[in-house]
Amino acid sequence: MAYTLRLIALQCTQRQEAGGDEIYLKCNGETIFSWKAIGRPFSNVMSDKRTTQFDFQSCQYPTPAGPQTITAHTPDEFVFADQTEPLAFELWESDEGNWLRGDDDQLGRLNIDESDIKMGEQVFPFMLGGAQYELRYTVRED
Repeated sequence: MAYTLRLIALQCTQRQEAGGDEIYLKCNGETIFSWKAIGRPFSNVMSDKRTTQFDFQSCQYPTPAGPQTITAHTPDEFVFADQTEPLAFELWESDEGNWLRGDDDQLGRLNIDESDIKMGEQVFPFMLGGAQYELRYTVRED
């Protein structure tokens, strides 16, 4: 049975690092979103230098001055249509350029397949490494 997965939003409810998290999201091993696209780390507290979430449907993120839209992505990039194989999403926190922190930290993994077809929005908590993020998404039958 084929299905479509649509990412809705990724929200930080607890940052891992004091200065914010440099997060990136992978699907089946390929990076599909990175904090670099918005140019600011994620945190549970918004500031001029950090954001709290990314909306995949509008490609916007909140700032104290209001929502900002990025052009590095389009909403269609976060819709996975006509899937028949499982999708594996992994959330990572980058330690690139800081050898004292070691390797990048995996914050969790979400596996999706046709058994996840449900009505309405679903929420998955990524809660490893002291960080907490929520990924909102839908899965529907094609």
